[in-house]
Amino acid sequence: MNQGSLKNTRPDPKKLTNFIESLKSRQGSGMPNAFGEANRPPAYQEFLKEKKLKEQRVEQFHQARQREWEQVFSAKKIQREKRIEEIRAELEKLAKEVAKLNANIAQAVASPTPKPGIYHKTFLEHIREVIALLKKQTKEANSWLQVYQARAKKKGRYWTQAKKGGAAYMFSEERQLATSVG
Repeated sequence: MNQGSLKNTRPDPKKLTNFIESLKSRQGSGMPNAFGEANRPPAYQEFLKEKKLKEQRVEQFHQARQREWEQVFSAKKIQREKRIEEIRAELEKLAKEVAKLNANIAQAVASPTPKPGIYHKTFLEHIREVIALLKKQTKEANSWLQVYQARAKKKGRYWTQAKKGGAAYMFSEERQLATSVG
């Protein structure tokens, strides 16, 4: 190669400076900077803002939904507790009525009949049938109540024993065999 062609291939220092300046200016307009990050164009920044807003809306929606579920759950819990209290009040009234019935039956059976007739016989048989039905239902109710109360008494037994005996009670083979299913 001749030297004239090499002169033409060497860049002019002014052009080289301009080229470097243009690279620096490009770097500020979206080209990667020294840390490898790009200054993002406005459209992309707008997209990121919209995405962030959407994520915030979704989060707010989930929080609102959670509050609604908690309110519904607490309302159902309050309603359930209210219904239990109503049933207890009804049971107390029924117990009083049964006591009145008991007193009235005792009075009806003890009262003398001056001229016993078919009416008196039918009346006493009807009372006997009603009492027999009540007796059957009362026995069933008492059985259920006894089972319920026995379970309620046993409920705290495990933990009181576990506190007393510690790990020896909790991991004993006898207790595990007694409480195992199958």
